[in-house]
Amino acid sequence: MNENQRADIAEAAYLITAAWKAEGKFTASAKDAVDLAVGGKVVDFNGKKVPLPPGMDDGDLTDRLKTITGKDIAAQAPGGMVRVGGQDVPVDDLAKALPDSQLVYAAEGAYYVLSGARVVTNVQNKPIVIKVNSNAR
Repeated sequence: MNENQRADIAEAAYLITAAWKAEGKFTASAKDAVDLAVGGKVVDFNGKKVPLPPGMDDGDLTDRLKTITGKDIAAQAPGGMVRVGGQDVPVDDLAKALPDSQLVYAAEGAYYVLSGARVVTNVQNKPIVIKVNSNAR
């Protein structure tokens, strides 16, 4: 999640909390307001805060990442290679590493993969997007 997304979510959660208070319905936590603002849960996943798609928890995310194969990534990676930290790596190696990788929110149900501070790209330097549900954009 980048700083702009974080600020937007914080503002939305603040407004949700204010609305609940104004309606006399404030029995929920600030975390509930954040979850409502993102349409799912925000979890710490491999050291990064990431919003999850509605109905998914971090165990579901790990399980889904374990099912992604190099073939699922290949359409984004001409030649079957991705660039991880400046090094070309086969898509199968990236797929195997996904459950232990840090993710960054790209869109609902879709994430970029981080290697250190860099986003994993294809050899043309376009970010690889990992989709974890059928509604991912």
